[in-house]
Parts: sequence; structure tokens; C-alpha cells
Amino acid sequence: AWTATVGGGSFSPASGITDAVGIMGSTWVLGSLPGANGAVAAGSNPRPFWPGRPGVWGSTSFAAIAVAPPVYHAAFMAPLGTATIGSQNAFTDLTPSLTVCALSAGACVQTVATFATVNANASLRGYQINWNTPATLPRGFYRVTASVQGNAIGSIDIEGVLKQKKLESFQFEVGRTLPIKFSIEP
Repeated sequence: AWTATVGGGSFSPASGITDAVGIMGSTWVLGSLPGANGAVAAGSNPRPFWPGRPGVWGSTSFAAIAVAPPVYHAAFMAPLGTATIGSQNAFTDLTPSLTVCALSAGACVQTVATFATVNANASLRGYQINWNTPATLPRGFYRVTASVQGNAIGSIDIEGVLKQKKLESFQFEVGRTLPIKFSIEP
């Protein structure tokens, strides 16, 4: 039987029968928190010996280290946010994606644009994509969400408006190209 002794985690299968040469495998899913994980595989030999060799079966201990995945945060840059460049610690070797959805009562109700891959921009120490907003896009509020490996790392709510003399930092003109720039920070 396989038992996690330190750090949580689980085995699948948790127990079983060995094959003809005495091997039984299991998948060990480490605990969810970073740090040490420990396990024991223990069992008994129902026969006095394995065919052709003396048989002693006891227990064996195993150890592993669970490493926490990095935590990312998207910082949006001008014209939508206030930053103009990513920090010295910004990640530029990831493959983020962006989703833009229409908002109603503060909740996403319809996806209006998806960018599966956003390329790095070295001079920004971040990422940029140009969204050619459709002229038929209704005026209203939208949420831009940045994700890495399917996990949302930040969002910004913006307002689509018709032609105006001066746009606020969170506004964009419907029917025009909107540069969406952001950095991914630790």
C-alpha cells in the first residue's frame, strides 16, 4: 500500500498486487502546498520467497519536493492603464492570451474578441496586441482579461465610446485600433 506521510497528496492506485518480478507502480500526486512531501510503500509477501530468490518485503520510504507554481499579475499599460513600461522583474518569456468580453452589471456576458497568443515586446518589457475594434461594436463597458496557461492573471474594465475629443485612460474609440499593452509581473 502507498501512503503519503508528509505534505498531503495521494496515490492512484493506493494499493495493488505486484507483477511477476515484484513490481507494482502507482502515480503520486504531491500535496498542493510547496515544501517537502513524503511517502511510504509497504506490503507483505504472501509467499515465503519469490520464485528463484529469497523474498523479503518490508517498506520503503520516498521523498519529493512540491514546488509552487509562480504567481503572475498583469499590469496594464497606457493607453488603458497608467504604467508605460514593465518592471525590471517582468516576465517576457511567457505566452499569454487575452479575452475581451462585454459587461452587464459588472459581469461578462459575451466574448467579443479572443487573442490566443500575445507576442512579447522587448522595448515595453511586456506584451502588446492591436485590437481592431469593429465599427459595429456597441458602446458600453468591456473587460480585457490576460491569462497564462488558462489562468486569469489580471483584468481591466474599459469603456467603448463614439468619437470624442479627449479620451479618459479607460476609454477607447469604437471602430479604431486599440493597442492593448501589459506586463506580467511577479
